[in-house]
Parts: sequence; C-alpha cells; structure tokens
Amino acid sequence: MELEPLLEALLAALMLLESSDDSEIDPDVAVAGMEAIAAELHQLSRHDVAELVAAVMRIADAEEDVRYSEFYRAAPTMLGLLPANVTGPGGAGGGVT
Repeated sequence: MELEPLLEALLAALMLLESSDDSEIDPDVAVAGMEAIAAELHQLSRHDVAELVAAVMRIADAEEDVRYSEFYRAAPTMLGLLPANVTGPGGAGGGVT
C-alpha cells in the first residue's frame, strides 16, 4: 500500500485543525481532533512510527511551500511520536499528546 497519499491527507487535516481561526473551528474541537489522531498513532509499533516519520520527512522535503514543510517536520513531535528534543531534519515541534 502506498502510504504517502494517506499521510498527505492526515497532514492536511492536522494543518487545518492547527491553523484554523476560532470562528472556523472551535478551538476545543480542534484540540480534541488532534488528540484523537495522536492517540491512534500511538498504537503503532516503534518500527511503524519510524517508517511514518521517515515518510513524513520525505513529504516535507518534497514540499515547496516552506510553511507546509516546516509544519510537516514538526508534526511527529507535535503528535508525541518523537520527544520534544528530537525532530526530523531541520524541524522543531510543539506538543499535542
């Protein structure tokens, strides 16, 4: 199965939840959505997390828009898949877990 289109859809959903104005999506709903996504991803094995993070970094590398690329690089840390002091190449993270 080709996972990158699925990951691109997941990243788009995360970006929508993270960047929407309060009048577009209730902030509590956005946080709950991001927490639900993070909780499901925490069910993955370490091996699968490593593959997911590597695929996300490939997507970030291919992204021409710097804002998207930076968000994609931060996503694994933001979702609690990587420790806050460990990020993908060139990225930094926030924290919904």
